[in-house]
Amino acid sequence: MSLNFLTKKIIFLLHLLSVLALVFFAYGNGGETFCGNSWECNELITSIAFVFLAASILLIPSLATFPLKGQAFVDWKRFAVFAIPVVIALTIYLINLDVSDAMGGLLVGQLILMALVGLYALYFLISFCIIGYAWWKSR
Repeated sequence: MSLNFLTKKIIFLLHLLSVLALVFFAYGNGGETFCGNSWECNELITSIAFVFLAASILLIPSLATFPLKGQAFVDWKRFAVFAIPVVIALTIYLINLDVSDAMGGLLVGQLILMALVGLYALYFLISFCIIGYAWWKSR
């Protein structure tokens, strides 16, 4: 699969559009939701806003590749094309796990939160290691 269409400019525009979409969906209409009292519509808007939040966070390492030579971006892009959908899918799965309302649910909720922090930390660590190694090679 050729990934030549994913350039620095397109990734930057995707990052910018995901941030703008997040602001639009999360805070649109003066801070009120678009749906009024419809629970299903509110859930849909929240899910859409969350996907844009995850996308805007996961595209942050691409900003570190802009001042570097093109190979650093290409190396990170090869990783990100597969890692970003996996991280978003795991995040959606972990957030939608059913937990009980008792004290056990509180513990499970904390474990899920720690798993999410670890997942995103691992993504950023691998991303910046790839970018750093590509920068080191290009020196």
